[in-house]
Parts: sequence; C-alpha cells; structure tokens
Amino acid sequence: MGNVMLVTEFITYFKENIQGTELKAAGQAIRAFLQEQGETITLQSFNRRVGCLGRTTGNLYRYSIPFMLSLIEEQEQEKVRREFSENKIKTLEVYGSKRRWMQEWEILLKYANNQGCTCLLDLLAGSGFIALLASRLNIYDKIILNEASSLIYNFHFVMKLEPYFQEFITELETIKSMNLELFNSLKQSLYNSLAFAGKEKRKFSQSISTKKAIELFTVKHYSFNGQGAYMARRKPLFYYINSLKYTQKLYECVELQNLYYKKLLLEHLNDEKFLIIIDPPYLSTLREQQKSYELEFTERQHLTLIQLLSKQEVKAKIILCGYEVNYNKGLYSRYLKRSSQKWHCIRLLKNGRLDKFNEVGKEHIWLNFEADFLLQYEDLFKIIY
Repeated sequence: MGNVMLVTEFITYFKENIQGTELKAAGQAIRAFLQEQGETITLQSFNRRVGCLGRTTGNLYRYSIPFMLSLIEEQEQEKVRREFSENKIKTLEVYGSKRRWMQEWEILLKYANNQGCTCLLDLLAGSGFIALLASRLNIYDKIILNEASSLIYNFHFVMKLEPYFQEFITELETIKSMNLELFNSLKQSLYNSLAFAGKEKRKFSQSISTKKAIELFTVKHYSFNGQGAYMARRKPLFYYINSLKYTQKLYECVELQNLYYKKLLLEHLNDEKFLIIIDPPYLSTLREQQKSYELEFTERQHLTLIQLLSKQEVKAKIILCGYEVNYNKGLYSRYLKRSSQKWHCIRLLKNGRLDKFNEVGKEHIWLNFEADFLLQYEDLFKIIY
C-alpha cells in the first residue's frame, strides 16, 4: 500500500483516539491495524515512516496529525505535478474551452499555414487557448488575440506584461486554500453579485488591475464550467504556477486587442494572409448552461455575424465554431449552405467536457476552404457537407 493510502487509513482507523492535534494508540492495536492492511513492515519501520513522537507514560505511541497530513499533501502535490506538466498551456477556465481539442486545432492551424496563411486572428478569444497554441507552434508571423470583455482582456494583459505577471504570481502563491465563504467574497468583488449575470457592459479597458486578474482566474478555476457553483475539490492554484510561467512566454509574440469583433473582422476579412478563428458564445438554445459568458451574444448578433460571412466570397480563411443539431434548419447551416462561397460543416468526434452532458448540440466547425485533408483523420473529424 502506498504511503498516502496507509497514512489516510491509519488516521481513519484510529479517529476515536485523536485528542487535539495528536493521535495516541497502543502498539498491539497498531500491529493489528498493519496486519489488517496486509502490511509486512514492523511497528518500528512504520513509526519512522510517519514520524512517531514517542511514547506516553501509559505506553501509548504518539503521532502528530498535522505532520501526517503534511505527508499526504506532499505526495498529492507531487502527483499533481506529474499529472499537469509544466509545459502545458494554462489559462482561464471558460465555458466551451477548446483545450479539449488541442490535437484537432493543431491539425487545422498547421494546414492553414501550409496553404499560405501567415497571420492568425482569434476574433472572440475567450481563454485565448487557440492564439496561445498557435504561438507555441511558432508558424505564424502575426497572431492577434482579441477579446471584447474588459475583464478577460485585463487577464490577458496581466499575463503578457512581465511586471504585472510577476505581481500576479506572487499574489497567487499566497492563496493556499479556498472555501465557500472566500469564493463568494471574490465573486462578489468581481461581479458585484453572487449570481453571475453574464451582462457585462461593453467597454474598453481603461486601466490594468492585477487584483481583478487574480479574482477572475480564481473564481473561474473554482467554478463549475467556469461560471457555475463552487467546486470544493478543485486543486489549489499554486499547483499551476510553473505552467502559468510557461504560458506567459507564449504571450510574447501575441498582439492583444480589446475591440468589438465586427471592426477587426471587416478589417481582415479579405486579406488572404489571414486565418480567422470565430468562436462566439454558443447559441443559447443549443447549450445547457445559460449564464456562461462575461459578454453574451444574442441571437440577433449571431444572425448578423452569419449574414456577414455568407453574403460574400471572402479571401481570408475562416473557421467558425459552434454547436449544431440540424444540418438543414440550424442557423449557421441554413445560411452557409446558401452562400456563393462553398462552406464545409465538420463534426468534431471527440466529446468535450460539456458535450457528454449536452443532448441539444455538439461541437462543430465550419470552414470556407477545402476540407478533404481531414479525411485522413477519420477518428477526429467527420465531414457533414
């Protein structure tokens, strides 16, 4: 049995023997416990392993509860460090994050670059994962990460600029634990409400706040799907500091913008050097969690976007993301099928974190360029039309 499990079982087995911060037990009882657990080590070896404090005048062995818990924590920390390696991209936990489909997006980004795209625009970036992935691939001359939400833009700005980032990390290291009371306090400070409304007013970011970046990162980390209820069993934030430092370096070649999407889209729509990623908030009728985004996208805004893309042939390569359920009557398919430019609808076969719970819509992308190259990845993509 591993050390963590043995110590955990030991504390549980003798929980009635705990007095304050110490556990006291007779040697005969401890030997019986070790025998029940199938352990062959001697009592003396066990005592060295768990830091026995010695014996009482009543011949009971004394053990420090804080010390034994620290043994568990150290083991768990090492386990997490192995599970979340330092060279992983770590950014905000957001609803509909594309991190689940990293392999698929690497294929798409590399193909577009091979077809002549030297610039990338992540138009509605959210967590910024796609722009950061493109930065790691190091194949684009220019990468623009645009985020209209001033709260999320502020986080990206703090991540990009070294002085702000160092302050961010220093503060993050002090957050050793989280509870519901502290979580609610941070949420209240961030949104001026305990209930996430998803109705942030569109405004340009006027000043940069490390405090707001920490609050946003923390609240999203401990929230279900980035905006839901408090998740007590999430790993502490300091586990991710090394991966945050790795991610921060990826911002070096990323240009940040805080604009409403339409201005940037019109500016680059007919530039053949650009690959434009458009990942708007999912249609409210096709998602389970309604209050999910800092800045919502109304159905009218979806309609405006899709009409803009479908009414003309554009030179830039476009990848549009969203949920789809009806390939004839769905909003995106209905317009793009009638476009003078040929569009392809692709189903991503790997279920996302949300897809397995969502019976309404599944993750799809729409391309305005040739899709046959995806046939070689039949386990990842399915070409619908």
